[in-house]
Amino acid sequence: VAMNSAGPGCSFRSKSSRTYGGVLAVCLNAEVEPPDHLRGAGNPTVCGISLQGGRGDARKVVAAVGAELKERFVQLHGARASAYRQSLDPTAEQVQRACRKLRRDAGDDLLLLHYSGHGVPAPSALGELWFFNEGYTEYVPTRAVEVAAWLGAPRLMIFDCPCAGRAVDSLASQRRIVQQQAVAQHDSHERHGAGDGFLRATLGAEHAAFLHSS
Repeated sequence: VAMNSAGPGCSFRSKSSRTYGGVLAVCLNAEVEPPDHLRGAGNPTVCGISLQGGRGDARKVVAAVGAELKERFVQLHGARASAYRQSLDPTAEQVQRACRKLRRDAGDDLLLLHYSGHGVPAPSALGELWFFNEGYTEYVPTRAVEVAAWLGAPRLMIFDCPCAGRAVDSLASQRRIVQQQAVAQHDSHERHGAGDGFLRATLGAEHAAFLHSS
């Protein structure tokens, strides 16, 4: 799997027997700058959508970004549009429900999660991703390994946010733990499941990019 930075010229390829669909979690809240990083001077964009419009109506901006992401993934995988669920400025519970519903529908097919975190804090050193509370007054942390469990397997997780390598590192660490436990228990089935997939991050934990797959 490969991916470039999300923008007008973004390109990515996936190799899978079948990609059923995915959850597009867009954490943007365009009216408010995230507390630990700036989205950029001038006219910052996400997927080619200007964030300047968020000063008037943040909902229109996040809806436009979600629609653009959905169109790109539907074209990429040739999937039904209904198989990609937009989760716009969501709570963790909303993302959890969307992931579990799609997993029931997808069966053993691959599911994708695209996490766009340009309106929330960067992933923490513990690999926590951030979502909103119901009133948009707090950022709520959720460990990347929990989100992976919601999505089930097989899965592809794309992190489009600053310091995305922190989330990737936490998932890689968890997978190593599972592999070590399986080896200690001499359980060939668990050993196979733990190694079924791969990880790749194009940049380090203190920069912006990318993905986890298993």
